[in-house]
Amino acid sequence: MAFLRLWWLKPALPTIRTPSRVKLARAPRTTWRVLRPKDKVVLSWGNSLLGMVNALASRTPLRMPELRLIQALGSLGDPNTAMYGGELVRRAAKALGAKPILFPAPAIAASRAMRDALYADPHVCHTLELARTADLAVVGIGSSHSDSVAIPDLWRFLPPDALPDLLARGAVGSMNLRYFNSAGRLVSSEINDRVIGLNLDEMRKIPRVIAVAGGPSKLKAIRAAPQAKLIDVIVTDHVTATELLNNN
Repeated sequence: MAFLRLWWLKPALPTIRTPSRVKLARAPRTTWRVLRPKDKVVLSWGNSLLGMVNALASRTPLRMPELRLIQALGSLGDPNTAMYGGELVRRAAKALGAKPILFPAPAIAASRAMRDALYADPHVCHTLELARTADLAVVGIGSSHSDSVAIPDLWRFLPPDALPDLLARGAVGSMNLRYFNSAGRLVSSEINDRVIGLNLDEMRKIPRVIAVAGGPSKLKAIRAAPQAKLIDVIVTDHVTATELLNNN
């Protein structure tokens, strides 16, 4: 396994070093403590990130006017809900006193041709260029299980056989709606051809990538992501952290 820092969400746990070079660090009060005042920060999408943004919003607002929060993926789901990509970025930026940079496109285009047309839009191009030069990414890791909370918002945009097809191709999870297998490699699929946002290679080039994810349905994906150097840090619950170590 690649070197991975693991922040788990139960306080007062010691820092230990295991033979597999996985480091468990005592969880910080918030993931955002690693921010620098002039960072460009990519924010992905998902229920785990919603929980993190909710916690951030409950704290005393900060003032980081030169910090830029960039939406890494077009918006998915109901625009009136808190999990909507643009709303996540806006709420996080408000709590940090930062500048939000929104992605003016859907997360999944109606077709590959529509995706290509949207990629040609100057506003989409500008947002993507900023995202590609980010200093830090904070992302969720999606499950390929049908009981995932994100599945209803996602699969209503796709044909009924899309999920079975991904599973048949070996998908174990996703990052920024880019599905990958147990080795962390991209799974070629219809959904990948229609997603509008950073791809795995672009995410991998961001200097620091923090993933927020947990639960038994995501164990395979959490193990796979550092293998392919997709993430540097995983913020998770203590049960998932223990399972990761016990089965490493």
